[in-house]
Amino acid sequence: MSDTLRLRVVLVVCALVLGSAAIKGTLALSFGRTTHPGSTYNTAAVYDPSAITSAPVDNTQTVAWTDAVNNHGNGNGYAVFAYHEGPTSTACNTTQANYTFVAGTTNASPSYTDSGVFAGSSASYFGSYSCYMIRTWDVPGVNPSSWTSGTVPTWTSQIAPSPANQYVTPNGVAVGFFPSSVTMTNSNGTLATGDTVVLNYDQATNAPNLAGLSVCATKGSSATFYLGQSLAVATCDTVGGTSIGKLTGGTYTSSADGVWAATYVWSNGNKTLTITIGAETLGTKIPTVMAGTWTFTASQSPQAAQAIVKSADATLFPCNANHAGVSEGIPATSQTNVCLPTTTTHF
Repeated sequence: MSDTLRLRVVLVVCALVLGSAAIKGTLALSFGRTTHPGSTYNTAAVYDPSAITSAPVDNTQTVAWTDAVNNHGNGNGYAVFAYHEGPTSTACNTTQANYTFVAGTTNASPSYTDSGVFAGSSASYFGSYSCYMIRTWDVPGVNPSSWTSGTVPTWTSQIAPSPANQYVTPNGVAVGFFPSSVTMTNSNGTLATGDTVVLNYDQATNAPNLAGLSVCATKGSSATFYLGQSLAVATCDTVGGTSIGKLTGGTYTSSADGVWAATYVWSNGNKTLTITIGAETLGTKIPTVMAGTWTFTASQSPQAAQAIVKSADATLFPCNANHAGVSEGIPATSQTNVCLPTTTTHF
């Protein structure tokens, strides 16, 4: 066979291979090039995972995904990246350059537990949100457990099929254990039987039994509601703590403390606590003309012998102090966490 004919045969075979790869379906990716120090590899039809999910467990994040097709996406592992969004959860960014490498993991199991800063190992990030990105990598001869930010491969071409967000968590996931929102009803400005306080936490709580505990309101000059106290007199316990927390910052009119019976119901997988106000049991004054913005501060210290709200495995108190975060060297975000939820609703 002449050299010219041999060259033509090679070109025809290459064209057939390329054409086949291009029509395999939406998951078939273009030929990409990976690089890491000292080597370059050309890898055909590398498939990314999909359906990335994450959920907080104490101060970690459990990240999971659907394994890529074709022998784990034709890679020898997955690279886990993270991006800190700040105090507001939005749709996660899809630009890989914005993410920081966290770890490499083998393709034996499509999951990873992050215990680093993006997951809550730093108090600066409690009450904020992180995004996770999972990519398929092929680095022959290098175990994913040895990958680092300096050695993890970098794709030099677009490898993700449409939609590009298939390999990131859809929205930011909560960092740490914290109260995420608080609301009060019924907005007539006066505390009364049937009014409620609804607290939401970002992850499951230990759902303690709070039966028999009261809600106490201080006189108007201090305007504070203590949620979950055991009291024998018409005076709020301002020193001993509470089982849940307190509401401060707003205003109301009342010349003396008062104590109300309350019921406590957990729902939403023990993430939501609904406190329903009952009859006034101690005192005669009733807060009225409520107004302003109220801040909920979670308790980390209960009264003696009383239960307290903690994480599901009872290892963590809810975050109750805001912090200014530390930049990770990625695109600027608001790095302040929000462990103190606020509301303009009132009784």
